[in-house]
Amino acid sequence: EVKQRVAENVAADFKEVTTRLTDEQQIIQAFMQPFNLEQPSQMRVRYIHGPHEDYLFMDTHHSINDGMSNTILLADLNALYQEKSLPNLSLQYKDYSEWMAHRDLSIQRRYWLQQFEDGVPVLNMPTDYPRPSIKTTLNTRSW
Repeated sequence: EVKQRVAENVAADFKEVTTRLTDEQQIIQAFMQPFNLEQPSQMRVRYIHGPHEDYLFMDTHHSINDGMSNTILLADLNALYQEKSLPNLSLQYKDYSEWMAHRDLSIQRRYWLQQFEDGVPVLNMPTDYPRPSIKTTLNTRSW
């Protein structure tokens, strides 16, 4: 069974660096690198001093950040930048995930079982290449 392990007391991967690069796209390319999923920090933050501008770059692995989380993070950073205080949290993500895990989905389950009681229809959609006669998970196409 696959389980999530939550590491305690993870140090943020935050560094302050200086660059001679002036092109923002080059700075971004120099900053980006793959995450090591064996290590607990899946967020990388760099305060970058450039020749003409300073930048705050944040890179997060998709497994720890979704669109709503990103919106909240940016709103919190904006508030802190304006020297505003953040509200106390009444709930955390673990509360939401616990709620999600214990919801009663029996009505939804019955609905979908009824919808597909005669089997799942095959969608004959146009494709870029012919569908193989035998379905496999092997990728035989080279791009």
